[in-house]
Amino acid sequence: MGFKLAKKHIIIISIIVVVIVAAIFTLVIINNQNGDSTPNNNNDIPQTEIGDKPLDFIPAGEERRITIPGYTGIYLQHGTTSQTVDLYNPESNNCYFVISIYLSNDTRIFQSDYIRPGEHITDIEITQELQKGIYKNCRLVYECFSLDTKTQLNGSTQNIEINSK
Repeated sequence: MGFKLAKKHIIIISIIVVVIVAAIFTLVIINNQNGDSTPNNNNDIPQTEIGDKPLDFIPAGEERRITIPGYTGIYLQHGTTSQTVDLYNPESNNCYFVISIYLSNDTRIFQSDYIRPGEHITDIEITQELQKGIYKNCRLVYECFSLDTKTQLNGSTQNIEINSK
């Protein structure tokens, strides 16, 4: 009787371990698809980056990669349109970026000029003052353009939260 009871416990514990391992494996895969989360502070206005995500871009038979910085959220100051951020185009890219920020209702509150590879923009003006709070389901949109002809290339849209404090 004791052996059957111990065998049942071992089977139950084995099933629990398999479920936990499967859950961890699934979370790791999801996190790898989204990138790693590391904070990026700039002038006490931290932004949450999720890492650089290379996107495939193949111009005229030649393989190149466009690296798009990923963010899960950004901090903006409430009650003012002047903001301090750190949006950039990685130096390794061979294209311009135009970066836009949209609220969840599709209102664009910021659009950059062309950003050269290696260039950061840190001081921006948004189109409206934000109230204190967390704005969910916002978007950070990267449009990529060739350096020579400014032809539009691949881009990226990232869902972010804006924390207005």
